[in-house]
Amino acid sequence: MSFRRFEGRVEERTGVYQDEVNNYQTHVESTTTQINAVDTAQNNSIEEMKEELRRLQDVHEEEVNSLKSHINALSTLINNSVETINEVLASRIDHQQEEASSSRSQINSLTTQMRSMERKVELNSALLVNETNITSVSTCTGDKVLTKPSGYLAVVDSGLYPTSEDCGWEVKLPEDNDISLEWLFMSVEEQATCVFDYVTVENLNEPGQLLYGGKICGSSLPAMMKTGSNHLRISFHSDGSYVFRGFKLFYHAE
Repeated sequence: MSFRRFEGRVEERTGVYQDEVNNYQTHVESTTTQINAVDTAQNNSIEEMKEELRRLQDVHEEEVNSLKSHINALSTLINNSVETINEVLASRIDHQQEEASSSRSQINSLTTQMRSMERKVELNSALLVNETNITSVSTCTGDKVLTKPSGYLAVVDSGLYPTSEDCGWEVKLPEDNDISLEWLFMSVEEQATCVFDYVTVENLNEPGQLLYGGKICGSSLPAMMKTGSNHLRISFHSDGSYVFRGFKLFYHAE
């Protein structure tokens, strides 16, 4: 083989190799470009993912803050509602207590009226039973001894009692009798300890024992009383100043 032919073949081969090298370089460049594109795409995807994550975090934070606001508002509403309910319940309880107190007062008033009516019925019954034995009103003129089973006592028949008056009634019945007292009205000068004008009821079976706790004065009716005694002294005293109607009572034997 001549040198030229060999050289031609070498050049031919060299050209082939050069083409292959060029093709390889082109392939490498293409692959590098693709790799770079992939890297860029990955980087872009990561950034987008980071951005999306930040956005989601912001949205989540906003939702959490909104939920906290709703919870706070709901807590405030619940607290206000509880306070309102407590106020309403307290008001209703106070109202019911007032109604209960009013009802008790009405019951007590009715009970007092019933007892007063019962005393009047008892008094009327006693009047009917002892009608033939009842004397006229015994007024305050010195000291008197009363032995009839029933009768009326009064300071005066009418008008006002005099000043500086001292008088009394001794009611003396058989030993098996129990004297009951029913006060019809009371109008004697009032003072806390009854030092001016007063009435006393003494159990003469127990000398010095004053019934009703001591001296009686003012305008409140003493309670009807079964004295447990057959021997009483009712005394009246007035000083030298103010005068009133006095008192009137009915006594009768039980």
